[in-house]
Amino acid sequence: MKKKASIRTQQAKLLLGGAIGGGVILVFMLVFLCVPQRWGVVSLSTLQEAQAYALSMPELPKPSNTNLVRPDYASFYRAHRPGFFSKKWRALKALFGLHGSFVWSPSYFKSLLTSQLDRLKGYKVENDCVYKIMPKEGAKIIILGELSGAYHSLVRDLLKIKELNLIDDNMRLKDASVYLVILGSAISRSAYGMETLGILLHLMEMNYDNVIYLRGNHEDNRYWEAFGLKEEYEAYFDADAKDMVNYTNDLFMHLPLGLYVSIASAKDHFVRISHLAGSESSKLKEETYAHFLEAEQQGAVDRHQIDKEVVHTDVIHVDASVHSEVKRQTFQVSHGLRQMPSDGGAIAWTLMSGPTYVNQKGLKFSDDSFAVLKVAAKRADWVVTDYWQDANKKDGFTMDAYQFFTGRKASEKIDIPEVAAPEAAAEKTAPEKIESETATAEKVSEKAPEKKEESVKEEPKPQAPEKAAPFVEMLAGNKLS
Repeated sequence: MKKKASIRTQQAKLLLGGAIGGGVILVFMLVFLCVPQRWGVVSLSTLQEAQAYALSMPELPKPSNTNLVRPDYASFYRAHRPGFFSKKWRALKALFGLHGSFVWSPSYFKSLLTSQLDRLKGYKVENDCVYKIMPKEGAKIIILGELSGAYHSLVRDLLKIKELNLIDDNMRLKDASVYLVILGSAISRSAYGMETLGILLHLMEMNYDNVIYLRGNHEDNRYWEAFGLKEEYEAYFDADAKDMVNYTNDLFMHLPLGLYVSIASAKDHFVRISHLAGSESSKLKEETYAHFLEAEQQGAVDRHQIDKEVVHTDVIHVDASVHSEVKRQTFQVSHGLRQMPSDGGAIAWTLMSGPTYVNQKGLKFSDDSFAVLKVAAKRADWVVTDYWQDANKKDGFTMDAYQFFTGRKASEKIDIPEVAAPEAAAEKTAPEKIESETATAEKVSEKAPEKKEESVKEEPKPQAPEKAAPFVEMLAGNKLS
């Protein structure tokens, strides 16, 4: 009897254990199936979310081919596209606070893309347009160079900009006198084109007039479709991929070609920020929209549709140019900001901000980089500061400051004569001018015999480092940049 009772007790315990185990499994399955898939999904709408996603994903995945001009990341996209069970598993971990890798929300990206497209269409300017701003003294213009889909680097740049107290965690610029300008070519030859574009769209959403995304060559005329982002759409959006491609092309063709920054101390004098240098562009010809540039500022940002058939006789002066460069022609390794040969008489700067796998391997460029241009009452006091750090070491940002209109170190600042207003220049009468010019000519004539020939030494042109040459040659051979 005792033996039978012991057996029944053991059986009861087994049944109870099985029931409890089955109940636990049933509860787990119910939770697993019912937990919302949106849990564990990030929209990248805050810097905290953007940083968490960056930390959960490999920064420099290798493409599945060896072509640095046209890297193939299709297998990477497929491998990281979450399926039903992986989404549920991540959501379950998020429920218990066990974050591993994060899932990004393409649906939020789509809503951003369409909302920004609608906003840009509302300005009634497209294809070829330019913007103009008149920043007040003390304003700061943050400039990001070509990002080339460098999502992780962009996040680090924004975190540094937050540290400078220019932006908050929601990616809202701290003040109306702070601007953020993207030089274009932000999305190609990377595994993270869609995520990078998503951050830029969110910045535009949060700062309507103060974030200006310029059209680069990779955003122009469907050029971007051959360099990764289209494949990323196909991996994430399936049947909707074609619509995403069309939305993106439409958005890009509404981006401005250039931004003109008025110089308050010199009427009709400007800083031009654009992807192409004015001397390289067939569209950025100030004589075709001089009337727009010299007109009184109407709003925070004025916008104008370029009409190449209209030519004005008014003279517009571009005193400084910030632009990207045609790498097959002029590329040199730098930390990001670099002075370029004069652009039509204007001092010129270029900036690069994309330490992607392709750019590190092909161009030996490996720095997080952005620049901050500080506007001042006098041109001598305008300062541009380059912030950069090694993207692989991540050992902290270094800053180099320069006098913007001379290229000198800010510590070696020199005075720059201000441009006289047209009214003041007209005050001198013709007889006074003749008398002054005659006196000057006599002085020159007296000293003429003493003048000796001087040999002029040409400054050697900087050459691109030898290690960067193979990729530059590939770019030249493919007519790409």
